[in-house]
Amino acid sequence: MNALSRPMDPWKMLLGASPARRLFSDLARGLSTPSQVHALFSSYELNPELFEKRLEALSPAVRRRLGSALAIAREYALFRERAFQDTREDDDSEFDVEPEERELLRRMPPEARLEPREWIGFWAQYRQGNWSDLEWVERGVRTHVNFDSSEFFARLLATRPRAFVLVHNHPSGMTAPSWVDFQLTERIAAMARQFGIELRGHWIVGPHSEDWIPADFSRRELQEKTRDSFLSAVPKAD
Repeated sequence: MNALSRPMDPWKMLLGASPARRLFSDLARGLSTPSQVHALFSSYELNPELFEKRLEALSPAVRRRLGSALAIAREYALFRERAFQDTREDDDSEFDVEPEERELLRRMPPEARLEPREWIGFWAQYRQGNWSDLEWVERGVRTHVNFDSSEFFARLLATRPRAFVLVHNHPSGMTAPSWVDFQLTERIAAMARQFGIELRGHWIVGPHSEDWIPADFSRRELQEKTRDSFLSAVPKAD
């Protein structure tokens, strides 16, 4: 086997023969699941200063090389996400989605899908019928975002919309709506009606998937879907 065909140890390439190289090689071998890999890179994105502080044993030159490698990795991830969006096919949703509501996803910046914190925002439909760019309203932490109704509607009403689509992300990549997501949709739809504005629906997005909650979803229908899903997962007796 020649040198070019041997598998590279990327940590060795970055860190050379320093004592820290063994630490990172062991860490890399321990990243056996997507969630562990996600946790490593999320910790870097959420607080790069703290991440770098933990690497003080490395020389400044090695820290710069490692930081550059992570920055290049992020740019590559964005490149892959843009390419993926271009070829994304409509998936089967439990609820019907109108073409213009699905088209909004194609206009979403790739970095929004890859954001390591949860965020919430909207697309506003102007009186003339065209749609605004994505408006980010609140950013939270990796597991949740707080919804401030006064801030949200202040930003929304400033666009003088006739309708809007709510959107928030799940950094975990698991975009199946929770009961909290359905309750939030119901709550925002009720508040919007008081202002004479129509909520069209609620997109939940992840790095490579999305789910849709229509504003007029039926609680009874949802309960039946949940019951049927549960019953189908229960083993049947012989």
